[in-house]
Amino acid sequence: MLAPTDQAFRLLATSLTKKYYSRESDVFAAIASLGRDTVKTVLTYHIVGAELDPATVLASDLVQVTTLSGESSFTVDVINKRAAFVQFVDGDPDARNAFLKQVSVGVPLANGYIHGIDRVLRLFDL
Repeated sequence: MLAPTDQAFRLLATSLTKKYYSRESDVFAAIASLGRDTVKTVLTYHIVGAELDPATVLASDLVQVTTLSGESSFTVDVINKRAAFVQFVDGDPDARNAFLKQVSVGVPLANGYIHGIDRVLRLFDL
């Protein structure tokens, strides 16, 4: 699972509305205004069915990863394995791609690992 940071959601809200939000509640309202179905689709785009432990992520250069929905995927681009410099290429050609912020945030979960990213992945052009 990939987990965007709070700043990633702030950047998404700013990108969509062309306004900067300092309060978390305003960020939430801006993203919620996309509609429940769009928000659900964007959030589930960050969940993968496979268990991606840190070693697997760093060994997955140019691998297309299918999301849990099975209908969409993103590409893992390992730019520098030693530095854990990894980019996730999503479905929005106009937005900057997400980069790995932290490998394995917290403890492993029953269904895998959570990796922090600096942007919200976009399944399509928002």
